[in-house]
Amino acid sequence: IPWPWQVGSGDEALYRRILLAHGGRGCRVLILGATPALRIIAAEAGAEVVCADFSFPMLSRMGKYVEKKAPGAVEREIWFRGDWFKIPFPENYFDIVFGDNALLFVSPAAHHDFLERVSRAMKPGGIFMTRVRIVNERLQNMTPASIFDEFWKRFPAIANYELTIPYLSLLLLDWSWDEKTGKTSRQKIAETTTAYHKSVSQKEKRRFLDAFLKRSGIGIDFYFAKEKGLEEALDRYFKIVEKSYAAAPSSPMADFVSFYPFYL
Repeated sequence: IPWPWQVGSGDEALYRRILLAHGGRGCRVLILGATPALRIIAAEAGAEVVCADFSFPMLSRMGKYVEKKAPGAVEREIWFRGDWFKIPFPENYFDIVFGDNALLFVSPAAHHDFLERVSRAMKPGGIFMTRVRIVNERLQNMTPASIFDEFWKRFPAIANYELTIPYLSLLLLDWSWDEKTGKTSRQKIAETTTAYHKSVSQKEKRRFLDAFLKRSGIGIDFYFAKEKGLEEALDRYFKIVEKSYAAAPSSPMADFVSFYPFYL
């Protein structure tokens, strides 16, 4: 899975820096989700790791990647399965909370409730660090045809569907985003791609669009946020001491790094 869907090397460097500066061996780390890179970083630092995800199979499946880099790490983890709004996290317990793109699964209307729960689980002076997804408003104002044109310019020769399908999804997700709900629309993307497919004559492009539609482009709908509203919610429960961006990866989508800020 390519960046930015997964943590890149620049993202890893930021998480590792914070963990080593504010935690280390024996510190208690809560990881929201099953992200292998965060689990590896915490394990290598000797932290006590608690993972919270909606799915035990996901924790287990991602754990196979963790074991390759940090043998024995998974068996030392504690897992919580369930809705982050319902899991009874202990209060004043964690030194550090990591959640890479965790807010993709939390509606903007629920940000305050979610962040309050996170803050209660942290020790006084604890650290919450998360990479978030800010909506790209430029794509909001583009027509579907112009978005597809931009995609073909970035990828004039489509060779690797495993990379290019997620990138087309990335462009269309912003376009499909609804400001009232804060949510993207898989149905809108599928309908638009189907209509566009009928206007395409090149066989290579048609095959690619067929594959895109077959895989539904994206698995689920996500919640994106506007920067101002997100920062206001964070400010209510935390003191933002750092806002940073990872080093841009070597990728045709590197300009998207500005829509994935880190907050500490």
